[in-house]
Amino acid sequence: MRNNLSVVIITIIILLMSAGIYLSIDSYGLKRRIAEKEREFIARISEERDILKKSLQERYGASMASYEEMYKMMEAQKKKVREIEDKLRKTDGNS
Repeated sequence: MRNNLSVVIITIIILLMSAGIYLSIDSYGLKRRIAEKEREFIARISEERDILKKSLQERYGASMASYEEMYKMMEAQKKKVREIEDKLRKTDGNS
């Protein structure tokens, strides 16, 4: 009877040790997978940031080009207004 109890205890100890070793190995694999997913996530964030940066630069460039074009048009309109005002003054001065 005592011999059977010893065998059962030793078997339980071996099973517990096996389970502990399995969980340790599985935990290491899990840590490795988490680290790999974290690297992938950081790479994806970096890639998205670069895409957004490029998009914003393009949009800013287009806005600046549009602003410059509008400014040129406004200056041309001011020049036309001045010319018309000068003509009107000359016409009023001659009358």
